[in-house]
Amino acid sequence: MSNQKSVHDGHRERLRQRYLQNGIEGFSDHELLELILGYSISRKDTNPIGHELIDRFGDLRGVMEAEPQDLVAVDNVGDYTAFLLHLLPGIARRYYEESGNGQLCFSNTERMIDFFTRRFVGSKNECLYAAFLDENYNLIYCEKQFEGSVNSVEIHSIKIVKAAQRSGSSYVVIAHNHNTDSNPSTQDGRATGLLAKSLDRGGIQLLDHIVICGNQGTSMKESGHFAQFVDIR
Repeated sequence: MSNQKSVHDGHRERLRQRYLQNGIEGFSDHELLELILGYSISRKDTNPIGHELIDRFGDLRGVMEAEPQDLVAVDNVGDYTAFLLHLLPGIARRYYEESGNGQLCFSNTERMIDFFTRRFVGSKNECLYAAFLDENYNLIYCEKQFEGSVNSVEIHSIKIVKAAQRSGSSYVVIAHNHNTDSNPSTQDGRATGLLAKSLDRGGIQLLDHIVICGNQGTSMKESGHFAQFVDIR
C-alpha cells in the first residue's frame, strides 16, 4: 500500500512540476483533472477517474458544470471531490469579474464579447450583466443585475438606469446568456429597446446588447437586431 501510494505521489508531483514550469499548455483535459483530483483523492490513481469523468461529461467544461449528484455517480468520486469540481467555475467567474473592473476600454465588439464571455463561466441560469462606461468608453464597473431561469431572464430598466446615474456613466452595455445559441430573440430586442429609451431620457446611451452562448457571442448592434428596436444615434 505504501509503495503504491508513493508511485501515485511521484506521478502527481511530476504533473505539478510540469504545470509550474510550463503552465496549462500541453495538458489534456483528463490530466488537468488528475491534478485537481489529487487534492481530494489521496490514495487512488486519479488518471482513470479523470478519463471516466471526461468520457461521461464530454470535456473539462462539461465536468465543471455537472451537478454534484451526477459527479458522485462516477466511481471513486465522493461528496468532497464533487464539491471541489463544482466550486472551480464559480472561483474562475469571480476572478474574471475582479480582474476586469476598471481596466478595460470597450472600444470594439470583440473586446466586449471576450469580457462578457468570462462572466458566464459555469452559469446554468440566464443572467444579465451591465457594464457602465465613462465618456471615453472606459469601464467604470460591471455588475450582475438579474438572474432568471434556465431559459429566460428579465431586464428591469429602472434598476439599470439608477445604477448608471449613480456611477456617472455615459454609456451602458448589457449582456445576457443563452443555453442553446447566441441568436437574440424578439423578446430580447423589445426589452433592449425599452431599456435604451429609459437610459436615453437620462442622457445615457445603450451602446450594445451582447448575447453569449458558451464561447460564442453576438452583438445585437452589429448583427442588425439593434436597428429594429433601438433608435441608434
